[in-house]
Amino acid sequence: MTKKRNQPKIVLLSKGPKNKNSVLTEFLNNNTMPEIPVELLDGIFVTLNSGEKYKINKEAIKKGVNCNNVLEQLSSIGVPDNINAVEIVLDTPKAEKTIENQAKVLFKNAFK
Repeated sequence: MTKKRNQPKIVLLSKGPKNKNSVLTEFLNNNTMPEIPVELLDGIFVTLNSGEKYKINKEAIKKGVNCNNVLEQLSSIGVPDNINAVEIVLDTPKAEKTIENQAKVLFKNAFK
């Protein structure tokens, strides 16, 4: 019989000034982000069951973080599987600027 491994805690954090009324804040409060593009990441930190902590090099996560498969993604780059916690840090100002730019493109033709 194989022992079932405990699932680590996966936490999405944000870095930078936050606007309580922003679209990003509303989205994060009401949804889980399935995937975070690498350009919106501030960092990824892993804590092993032993207490050892690692910062994951963003270049190793080429396309970004798939929050639904983060353990497999980390395993594929050589992170040990005895993970206690994964902290994914979102760069809030970059994410808000990205949303703003995409909204401008989306509404460009609607508001002339």
